[in-house]
Amino acid sequence: MRQLLHRCLEERNPCSRKASVFFPGLCTKVYIGDENHSGVGGDDDEEEESISVRDRSYWSQKIQVLCGDEKPKVDQALTLLHRLHLRGYRPDSLDLVVIILALCRTGRFPEAHRRLLLSPSYPDDHQTCNSLLSQLLRANTPHLTFRVLRRMTDADPAFVPSISIYNRLVHQFGSVSQPKEAQQVLMHLQTRGLFLNGVTYTSLIGGFCQCGDLESACRLFDEMRIKGITPNSLTYTVLCRGYLNNRKVAEAMKLMNELWVRMRDVEGTSINAAAFANLIEALCHNRMFHEVFRIAEDMPQGNCVCEEFAYSQMIDSLCRAGRNHGASRIVYIMRKRGFIPPLLSYNSIIHGLSKEGEGGCMRAYQLFEEGITFGYSPPEPTYKVIVEGLCQVNDLAKARYLVDFMLKQENNDKTRIYNIFLGALCFMNNPTELLNLLVSMLQNGCRPDIVTLNTVICAITRGLCNAGKLSEARDFLYELVDCGIRPKIVSYNILIDKASSMGLKREAYQIMKEMKDNAGLEPDAVTWRTLDKLHKHSFAKSPAPVESLDDEMVKESSDMLIGQDKTGSNLNEGTNKLGARQVFPEPKLQQDASEDAVDSLNVETGEEALRGLVDSDFTGDRLKEYNGAYNDVVREITKLSRAEKREPLSKLARRVFGLL
Repeated sequence: MRQLLHRCLEERNPCSRKASVFFPGLCTKVYIGDENHSGVGGDDDEEEESISVRDRSYWSQKIQVLCGDEKPKVDQALTLLHRLHLRGYRPDSLDLVVIILALCRTGRFPEAHRRLLLSPSYPDDHQTCNSLLSQLLRANTPHLTFRVLRRMTDADPAFVPSISIYNRLVHQFGSVSQPKEAQQVLMHLQTRGLFLNGVTYTSLIGGFCQCGDLESACRLFDEMRIKGITPNSLTYTVLCRGYLNNRKVAEAMKLMNELWVRMRDVEGTSINAAAFANLIEALCHNRMFHEVFRIAEDMPQGNCVCEEFAYSQMIDSLCRAGRNHGASRIVYIMRKRGFIPPLLSYNSIIHGLSKEGEGGCMRAYQLFEEGITFGYSPPEPTYKVIVEGLCQVNDLAKARYLVDFMLKQENNDKTRIYNIFLGALCFMNNPTELLNLLVSMLQNGCRPDIVTLNTVICAITRGLCNAGKLSEARDFLYELVDCGIRPKIVSYNILIDKASSMGLKREAYQIMKEMKDNAGLEPDAVTWRTLDKLHKHSFAKSPAPVESLDDEMVKESSDMLIGQDKTGSNLNEGTNKLGARQVFPEPKLQQDASEDAVDSLNVETGEEALRGLVDSDFTGDRLKEYNGAYNDVVREITKLSRAEKREPLSKLARRVFGLL
């Protein structure tokens, strides 16, 4: 029955309609599958049925339209071919080429290989076959591509692939350390009447060197000379790299001296540039930096390689090897000889030096100052690592100079520049500098954002905790929440970590309860990991056995959540050793409060609030203009506290609010 159905569909006789009636399940299955892949059905199917399969130009053009877009619709083209195949249409070589190229463009190389291997015929045009093989080589699967190549040559004995196809196959086999398979490619090449050239030998020598077979590599190198094929400069560097990788320094140095002579005999700089880059990379990979510096000083290659390219390659290789100080030495050699280093390479040196501690950071800052003379401006990631390094070594003057320089540059987000500096100041553990920068930010007309606020809050919380003032840090955070500010969970984790390090289990759970109830935050992985360390520490120190760690955690959590301690006393009636947060009766405020009530709450003026927290440079005349705005903010907060019957803010909280 199935054969009868397909025969009816292929012959397009009236029985095809009868077949679709008598076998609706089979026909529906076929057409539903086609609709899912092609996205068309119904009227489009009827339109396709009305066009004869003998109109090959129409169908070929439609397949080309589906596969020729920027985003080829390969699935729709394959579905169309499937439908046409049921009607007797047989795709030609042009259809095959279009489908294979579309599959390669969409990265579906395995399917392209498979369809070519199963194809009964191939294009008659040899140039088209070479183009298909070239596209398949992009998949970097030499085994499959070599199978397709042999399949094409078996189907058409007159087809001879180009020598570049063979060279790329040899190189890919060598890059995966399979030189034996590369030799099979050479044998196939010779059977097609082609001759090996210098590129073929160089690729094969590189494959043997990569797998450590220097004997075979040297034999091929000698074979090149015997056959009259002159090794180019890249061949010398490939073999020299093999010697260096196998710690045969004497042979490598001898070959390197021959390389400089060979470079002078080669016309053109492209091959010499590739050879020089390969040699410098090999020297840096094998930690022979003294040879790199000798080449930078003597330049034995002469004018065979562009000097700017040579220096840039040295800088790049040294930076990738982690020798940023050595790369800066190359920069000084360039400047001494009148060359300007490329800005990208120069930035790589500064970025790497900034991560190498105090010495590297100071060297990076020195290069930054020198780079200003020839138009260097650090990008944001480099600026971040430099300013963080300067703050870690407590060199605030240089950090401020860098920030001022970045603020003067165009197309820079000033708020983000300030936020990065605020984050860097956290390494100094000095809240005064944070507030100083906040004042400077306001004076320059830069509006703080949520990142600025959270950075300041986290820094103050961490500073108080590091000073051993857990109770003040906790009260400061609670008062911010009471006034409508919701700090990030990082600030709460700082408090919980400090309480855990002091062994205050009850205090840690009280902070977590406040975080959940008042701030609306859920504990994250850091919170639970900190509490887990607390319980492990308590369990290790406790001599008495406990039922289980989980039971004790649950019991302790439940005690804290209901506000009861282990003896049944209410937490609101007293404090622990650190003075845990107490819940006092709400104060009764007068309904007819006057302006004098501000003084009764001991609210300071703007200048008094900043006294002791900012440097003297930021006080005086520069700060008088902010006194009015500061007092307005304090009055608004005081009115909010009265309206919602909340306790007045502490001195530290008022100072932060006066600035933010």
